[in-house]
Amino acid sequence: MRKFLLLALLAITCFSWTSKLSAQDVINLGVNDSLGLAIRSYAGLAPDLTVVIPSGYSNPEGAGVAIKSIDLSSTLTPISTTLKKITIKGDGSKPTLKIKTFVLPASLSTALKFQDLNIIGADPVAANNYLINNASANPVPIVDTISLKGCSVSNFRGMIRLQTSGTTYKNIVINNSIISNIVDYTLINVAAGTTVDNIVISNSTVYGVSGTLLTLSAGNALSKVTISNSTFDNVVMTSTKYFIDFGTANASPVLTISNTIIGKNFGSGVKGIRGAANWTYTTTNSYTTSDWVTSGNALTGFTAYTSTAATLFKTPTTYVVGAPQSASIGDYSIIDATFAGKNNAGDPRWYSATTTDVSSPKASSIIISYNGIEISLTEAQDINIYSVTGNLLKSAKKVNVISVTDLPKGIYLVKAGSAVRKLMIN
Repeated sequence: MRKFLLLALLAITCFSWTSKLSAQDVINLGVNDSLGLAIRSYAGLAPDLTVVIPSGYSNPEGAGVAIKSIDLSSTLTPISTTLKKITIKGDGSKPTLKIKTFVLPASLSTALKFQDLNIIGADPVAANNYLINNASANPVPIVDTISLKGCSVSNFRGMIRLQTSGTTYKNIVINNSIISNIVDYTLINVAAGTTVDNIVISNSTVYGVSGTLLTLSAGNALSKVTISNSTFDNVVMTSTKYFIDFGTANASPVLTISNTIIGKNFGSGVKGIRGAANWTYTTTNSYTTSDWVTSGNALTGFTAYTSTAATLFKTPTTYVVGAPQSASIGDYSIIDATFAGKNNAGDPRWYSATTTDVSSPKASSIIISYNGIEISLTEAQDINIYSVTGNLLKSAKKVNVISVTDLPKGIYLVKAGSAVRKLMIN
C-alpha cells in the first residue's frame, strides 16, 4: 500500500510539473496509507494540497503500542516549502481520523483545515493527546487560518495549544462542529509570546470540557473573539477555572457573544469571564441554565433560563470529573417548547424546528425543487440542509441554488426561509 501511495505522489508531482499553473493537488488516501507520510512526501508545485480520508480509514499513526504524532516540523523530514495550505477532509462519509498530536511546520503560511471528519485522540488516555500542539521547542509557525468545519472532535487533553513564543495564528475558526471530552486542560490555550488575531466559534456544540475553554497567558496578543449560535454544557468542570480567561495583564480583546446557550458547570468555585480592569463585552440573545453557577466574574448580558440543562435539552452529557475524566454522548435538541430561544439560540442543529415531524412541509410562497444535482429556490434565501436526526450538514446565505452532489444518498430536511421540504437524494 505504501508503494501505491508513493507512486500516486509521483504521479501528482509529474502532473503539477507539467501543468505548473495548477493551484491545488489532491491525494486520495487508501485505507492503510499514512497521512503524515503523504504530506511529508508531497513534492508538487501547487501551494494548496487536499488530502482525502476514506471511509474505513485504518489510522496507521493512531494504532499499536507506539502511537505516533503527525510531526511536520523540522524534527522529521520537512514538508515541501512550496506547500502553504493543507486541507484534510473526509470523503463524504465523515470517516474517523485518529491523531495524537499534529505539529505544524514553520513553512506553512496559509492554512491548515480539517473538514467533515470524526477526529479522535489516538491515545486511549485523553490527557496524552492534543489536536494541534506547538510546544516551546517546536519551530515558529506564522499561519493565516486554522479551521474545523463539519467535524466531531473528542478525547483530547487540549484542542489547540500554542506554546511557541513568536507564533502567530491570524484566525482560529470552529464552525458547524461538535467538540467533546476535552479533559484536564483547555479548548484553546494561547501562551506568552504568541499572537492570535481572531477566534471564531459558530454553529457548534461544546460539552465535557474540564478546564477553561479559552486561556491567555500574560504577555500575548488577541484582537477579537466571536462566539455565535453555539451550545455549551458540562463545561468548566474544575473549581477556580473560568469559562474564558483573558487574564488581567493582557489588553482584552473585542468579545462578542450572540445566540448562545451555556448549560451546566461544576458549580463549586467556577468563574465566568475575566479580562482587564474595566473591560466589557457584548452579549445578545444568549442564555444560561439554572445549573450554570459561578463564584465570581459572573457572565453579563445573558438571560437566566429558570430550569436546568436537563429540562432544556433532550439528553445532556454525563461528565465524570474524577480520573479518567470522560463525557457521555449528548443530544442537545431543545425539548422545552416554552423556551424563548428554541429556534434562534444555541447550535442550529438542535433547534426545535429540526426535531419536528418533517413529513408535512410548511406552507410558504418559496418553492424548493431538486433536479438530482442541486436544490433550487424560487427566491434567494438562507438555506440549511439537515439530516433526519437534526444535524446541520450544509448551509448557504442568500442563494437561489445549492449543489448537493457532495451529500450521500439518504433522506434530508431542507429549510429555506419559512419553507421546509423533506427530500430524498439518490
